[in-house]
Amino acid sequence: MIQRWFCLCLCLMLVCFTGCSNGSEEETEAFSITEEKREEYEQKIAQLLYDTYWRYDSSSVTFLKGNVPENTEENKDMFEASLQAGLPMEAYAGREATVATATLLYYNGETAGLLYCYFVRDRLSGVYYVGGYQNGIYGLNDRNIFLAEGTFTKYETEAPLAAFMGEKSTFPLEGFCDTGEDRQGNLLAASISEEGRLSLYRYNRSFSRYRNLYLQNGLVATSAAFLEDGSGMAVLGSRSVTEGTGEGETTYTVSERVVFFNEYFSPSGESIELQNGNYTCVAFDGTQLLLMSQKTLECYEKGENGWIRVSQSYLEHGASYIHITDLDNDGTPEYLFTDGFDLYLYQKQETGFIKLWSTHLAIRSIDGGIYSGDLNRDGVKEVYVCDTTGTAMRYILTPKGLVTKNKDIVYGQRIYAMDLDKDGFDEYVGTDNMEQLNTMVYFSQ
Repeated sequence: MIQRWFCLCLCLMLVCFTGCSNGSEEETEAFSITEEKREEYEQKIAQLLYDTYWRYDSSSVTFLKGNVPENTEENKDMFEASLQAGLPMEAYAGREATVATATLLYYNGETAGLLYCYFVRDRLSGVYYVGGYQNGIYGLNDRNIFLAEGTFTKYETEAPLAAFMGEKSTFPLEGFCDTGEDRQGNLLAASISEEGRLSLYRYNRSFSRYRNLYLQNGLVATSAAFLEDGSGMAVLGSRSVTEGTGEGETTYTVSERVVFFNEYFSPSGESIELQNGNYTCVAFDGTQLLLMSQKTLECYEKGENGWIRVSQSYLEHGASYIHITDLDNDGTPEYLFTDGFDLYLYQKQETGFIKLWSTHLAIRSIDGGIYSGDLNRDGVKEVYVCDTTGTAMRYILTPKGLVTKNKDIVYGQRIYAMDLDKDGFDEYVGTDNMEQLNTMVYFSQ
């Protein structure tokens, strides 16, 4: 009830501001329309949102008497946003209108913002929505906008990908959970099979399997993270538990401890005994070890007596992978999470982890890990994941949020970005298409 009252107040203020921008002193007010008109207008709103893959809360629709905004520099964002939907408002600028507002929803039911639709003589003549952390004005093509300020210093450009040449190599199609370095500074990439076998791959003039790591006491690896360069790694150890018999038999994974390996990738004897069996992934950000337990992110630091939990944050979602990177190379790391359904972007601030952005799918859409790399050499890293078909999806950093840019990616192509030869320029390993699943290493020419 409070949320709806707030939205009504917001739309009254905004429509009053834009409606009176032509100099009229007439106040905008809520008013009633016939049931026939209401149904007609709502059908047009519903059709528009259906065509543009949006949902809305039909119970939140409110009609107001107002005016189409004046076509001024101050209102430029409204006109540009409306044009995205093929509705040029210029021809109706300043004219009297019936203004409909509604709560705009993503397909998973989460709120995107407040929708504004302008009807002039029963014609839908303009549309935009207000949302995001700035209460900015957006078009219906603008999805998954920023939820908080990320203070990014630069964004992705239109620069095309560098020219890459592939050479055959051998590595697991499912990709890698983390990358790091050995004591000599060579790149290492960790991969965990479906059976929980942990393998390390190394680039040293060629990319190949370096060694396998084994846990004791029947544990298998479910997640792994490299520690500081050349100093070993942390592995989340779990075991499979089977209950019931016959058709009622179920098997699930129970996490038990984090096992540490030294710089020689031998067990160091250190471990973290876990409080429950619900831990799903581990990561290291250069200072703290991160452990995900259901929807809680725990942070550990190493002291004289081993690893001690120093903080925890509730994130409202789980995670199967965590990837830590610096997208805009400004010295502030970004934390990317996926639970297999959505992709989430965070920064760690003094008050804790702040969610800057996320997708809003709530359906199984991501398979495997998260990667980042600047493959078009514009100084900003792109984010790469694979969808459930094993095809790469690219997300690029823009002032409005992360946006998919996949037109040059073919079906079955996999892109696992990383700096293979540690020269400061990112390369990638992957496959070229679904028909020829040749595992390749790609270097820029």
